[in-house]
Amino acid sequence: MRHKVLILGSLGEFTELVQMAGKKGYETVACDGYPDGPARKYADRSYVIPVTEIDRIATLCREEQVDGIITSFSDLLLECMVKIADKAGLPCYLKPEQLCWYRDKSACRELLSKLGLPTPGFVKVPAAEQNEYKLAEITAGLKYPLISKPLDKYGSRGIFIIHHSDEVRKKALQTAEY
Repeated sequence: MRHKVLILGSLGEFTELVQMAGKKGYETVACDGYPDGPARKYADRSYVIPVTEIDRIATLCREEQVDGIITSFSDLLLECMVKIADKAGLPCYLKPEQLCWYRDKSACRELLSKLGLPTPGFVKVPAAEQNEYKLAEITAGLKYPLISKPLDKYGSRGIFIIHHSDEVRKKALQTAEY
């Protein structure tokens, strides 16, 4: 029996993934919201359903009797894949309740600490904090360069390098915009 895999994504970067799965003997089903996705032409079947329509794609997985789901290149696609796999009863290395470890830096740090794993030094800088002296107090003891990043964003959005203490306020405000 030939295994069937749903590939969540059809844009150009998925072409090689679809082709490789086919060469490995998998029946391929490409799915996302892009009707002209180049990877579609290499898939055995394809469906135009926005990746955020979790229930529809989970139903499709059951109807198509797929054995697995895979994606790549995007945080949104990863989150959708995890939720779809859960709803469709497919194996996945993450469960929806574990997504917070991936998305939320505080939750990830807490988990790593519970597991006894080291984490880099950090401080939380309140987005509304504008007092230069208070910011200097909050960041005292940290070594430059620093990385400023939102607690709950991913995909490298809102990340800035701080080379000197004079930049802390400006970069923290830029990060807060995300």
